[in-house]
Amino acid sequence: MNERTTIRNYKDLLVWQEGMQLVKQIYILTRSFPADEKFGLISQMRRAAVSVPSNIAEGQARKTTGEFKQFLAMPKVHSRNSTLNSSSVSNYHSQRRTPPKTLPPPSPNFKKC
Repeated sequence: MNERTTIRNYKDLLVWQEGMQLVKQIYILTRSFPADEKFGLISQMRRAAVSVPSNIAEGQARKTTGEFKQFLAMPKVHSRNSTLNSSSVSNYHSQRRTPPKTLPPPSPNFKKC
């Protein structure tokens, strides 16, 4: 039988840990963006990335499992926004002929939504 891990709080959740890695990766990636994107794409991508672990933490503090599940569904939307923005960045960089910095691959435990 599989041994189950006890979840004491949101920090024990793999999805929260991966969300924190996403935040770090987005901050590293956006450092190379041009200054004129500081209040545009950079800000939007960073806010979308931060919202993933934030929604998980906020949802875990809710009183019911149903509310928690609702908050767990929110990061799906935000991570899709980050993916769409990353595509925009690739297009932007290719037009500028400046290759974007590549992100490391996700951990082997990471599962797409």
